Amino acid sequence: MGKYWVLFFLCNIGWLQAQLADDFITKSLKDNDITQQIPPLDSLVQKAIRYSAKLKLFDTDIQTLTIKEKETRTQLLRFLAMGASYNYGIFDNLNNQQLAGDPSANLTLISTEQTRYNLGVSLSIPLEAILNRGKQIKTARLEKEKAIFSKQMIENEIEEIVMLRYNSFVKAHKFFLIASAVLDTYRVQAKQVEKDYANGIISISEYTRLNQILNDAIRGKESAAMDYRLNLRYLETIIGEKLSISS
Repeated sequence: MGKYWVLFFLCNIGWLQAQLADDFITKSLKDNDITQQIPPLDSLVQKAIRYSAKLKLFDTDIQTLTIKEKETRTQLLRFLAMGASYNYGIFDNLNNQQLAGDPSANLTLISTEQTRYNLGVSLSIPLEAILNRGKQIKTARLEKEKAIFSKQMIENEIEEIVMLRYNSFVKAHKFFLIASAVLDTYRVQAKQVEKDYANGIISISEYTRLNQILNDAIRGKESAAMDYRLNLRYLETIIGEKLSISS
């Protein structure tokens, strides 16, 4: 909307005034390049990615699925069992000759008071667990990959949104500068209009028409300022921080 009333204004103040306004606008845009006051676009994208709550949620999901995948790969270990026993008492033991395998050894056992410990490991794996292990590992891996790809899609969407917000903000700032420059230029011209009307050089209808243009320029600047502030807020919201911009 702003650019249309600017063109309308330039058509109504005459060629010389329009040229002066154009020169003033060009200088104003050059001296107030908003892109020099805010971080580069790439930096804004990274800020938005770090700030995104949705991406943080995906990070949590990926961590959970990574743990799940590791547990799936090692799930057979749950069928591994360890056992231990402790016994104390009188036990019959072979004598040394018997232990050595001497055929002439005395067959009498030696009774001894002893403490005995037993430690063992057993593995009992159901056939179903063996057959389904590969499928379960693949499923866990695909779930994690799906979460990773979904996160990448969100990152791409955020990058696109930041680019659009950035361009809209820069454009809104330019229109605000143009609206300000046009209004300032016309206010200068309006002083001459007042004199010309007081001296009878221009008619009441022309005076009214030119004052209407001034009022339109005032409303145009207000609209451009509102649009500028709104686009600034949009950009700050998605990156999660305030931008330091001099007025």
